[in-house]
This record gives sequence, C-alpha cells and structure tokens, in this order.
Amino acid sequence: MTGTDGQALTGAALIAEVVATLPATPGVYRMLDGKGDALYVGKARSLKKRVTYYTEPARLSERLRRMVH
Repeated sequence: MTGTDGQALTGAALIAEVVATLPATPGVYRMLDGKGDALYVGKARSLKKRVTYYTEPARLSERLRRMVH
C-alpha cells in the first residue's frame, strides 16, 4: 500500500489502512516483517478493535513498538 505521497506505508500507518477492511468479528491476525516472516500471531474477539490498538504507538510497550515499526 502507498500513502498519498506515493511512498510505501509501513508500521502504524499501514496497520491503520488495513483496519478499515477488518470485521468486528473474532479471528486470527499475523504481524509480518518486511520479508513476510511471521513476527507474531494473535487472536481476538474483535479483529478491528484488537488491530486498532497497534496504531497507537504511544500506548504500546517497547517490544510492541519495535514489532509495529
């Protein structure tokens, strides 16, 4: 995905774009690195609510900030 400036989106900006397409139903999500390798696999009662949490880096622990970045 690319932003309005044509640059590829990464981190919280990319996650924010994906959140718009997620349902508010239970499911599983994966955090992938740039090569497509899984960094984290999680499950949630509401995918939209859980993944939205990752778009607010100030609320995340250092470990999660590094993962989102």
